[in-house]
Amino acid sequence: MRTITALWLRNIRGFIRDRVKLIISIIIPFFFLYIFKSVFKTDQVEDPTAFLLAGIIVATVFQTSLNIATSTIDDTVSGYMKEILVSPTSRFKVALGQILSAATIASTQGILILIIGFFTGLSFDHWYTVIFVLLTLMLVGLVFSGLGLFLASMVKSSSTFQVVQQAIVLPFTFLSGAYIPLAFSTCFFT
Repeated sequence: MRTITALWLRNIRGFIRDRVKLIISIIIPFFFLYIFKSVFKTDQVEDPTAFLLAGIIVATVFQTSLNIATSTIDDTVSGYMKEILVSPTSRFKVALGQILSAATIASTQGILILIIGFFTGLSFDHWYTVIFVLLTLMLVGLVFSGLGLFLASMVKSSSTFQVVQQAIVLPFTFLSGAYIPLAFSTCFFT
């Protein structure tokens, strides 16, 4: 348990100390909200702010979860990960510490965007919807943190990982309906 906690704390501290990354990761989603909101001048989407914020929050958690795996590659290149892997701890605990830290960071970003979203007009019909949203953010964070760690273990450099990550992120993001409703995209393909 100490291994998991130590890796989790190390990655959380590293993310918090990088203030520029933290601020930009909060600003960029609202940039997307501003840009894509202009697409919804028609009456096909009832509440474009809520629709876009939901997609932007999930996409941010998904992208951040994958992106944090870059730190694993950096740890491998620097030799830090080799030191951890030769220690008398199980590889499962090392992987779990990395996954939990990435999921925590990504879910926290999603929660911060959600909180700021309440000031932009986001609202829910039921109070328990917030609980479902938080659980979904955590689940998305865990799943894609695991995928990111798997991909990071397969590639040897950060630049290769960035290419692989973009090959996954772009199709998932734009074909999922996170930014543009699927009803809009069907008119392009028919």
